[in-house]
Amino acid sequence: MRYVYVLILGTCFIPEFSVAQVCNPRDFTFEEATKIEFSDLAKLSAYSLSEKSSSEQKNSETAVGGEYAGIKGNISKKDAKSLSEYILDRSGYKTSRDTRLRVAATALSQTGAEMYKECIGAKIITVTLSPAAFSEKQFFMNFKWTPNPPQPGRIALKLENAKADSFNHTIGTGETIPDIKITKVDASRPVEISLNISKAAYPVIYIPPPTPLMKFKTEKRYSAPVNLVAECGSVAGCDSKTKQVCVTATQGILLPSTLGFEASTRGTGRYVRDPENSTQKSCATFSVIGTGWKEGKPDGRNEAIGRFFVLEAVPDTAQPAPAPGARVSAGRS
Repeated sequence: MRYVYVLILGTCFIPEFSVAQVCNPRDFTFEEATKIEFSDLAKLSAYSLSEKSSSEQKNSETAVGGEYAGIKGNISKKDAKSLSEYILDRSGYKTSRDTRLRVAATALSQTGAEMYKECIGAKIITVTLSPAAFSEKQFFMNFKWTPNPPQPGRIALKLENAKADSFNHTIGTGETIPDIKITKVDASRPVEISLNISKAAYPVIYIPPPTPLMKFKTEKRYSAPVNLVAECGSVAGCDSKTKQVCVTATQGILLPSTLGFEASTRGTGRYVRDPENSTQKSCATFSVIGTGWKEGKPDGRNEAIGRFFVLEAVPDTAQPAPAPGARVSAGRS
């Protein structure tokens, strides 16, 4: 059963804006997603969708500074996206891409994201939701009206699966309608809120039902050790040598951008991560080039010795499952 409540408030005549275009943006940056603070579910939804534009794809290996989802240090935007998708999937949040976009868009509308710069309603209506919107049955909503030129506004508020306490019928320029209490009818279903002031449409607010997020931890996975030597006149011989070693995910997903080496080289020895590493398999290649003889003597010793490691994100079974509706941190390290 659907519950839809419509409040059309005010009867005075006022100039009306032309109907604004649908405020349903399809592109935003990873940096904008990092500004989401009040909902881990919304932040993960945004991260999982953030590589859209060609510029984002080109910079997908750029490091996320500081800490991401409890992982201290830097991981790439590509890994942050993969980890977000993994957490959402393992948490049972297997929604469509469009639904995740609606969740992310609602959260991003609270941050003044650049993606709303062409949306008339987002320019002249400022909406603030209390953090409880994503976790509790009741929450508060404020909105402010700042049209140019100044004029009073007539409010139309439509709620699906929610009810709103009464509030003022009209709003003046620069005024705020404070602390409207919103009550969800069925907390297990999403809530949609449509707000129009004099036909200026604010982006539709979409609030998903509370979703406990999986706790995870990271563990180091090590490759097999490598010991490559090229030295004429020794047991190792003059020949050039190459060896690829790999690590495969065992319980979760690998984060290829965390790959590091515990290795040393000498002479022509080299080691390098493979360019096509994935969340299921990450590899590195060690090599030495034989340098032959010089004036009847071995032309140096060449070595590539060591191993690599990479972090794997796995479910943290030692952590108790969060209660439904609880706001949880996405992870720890």
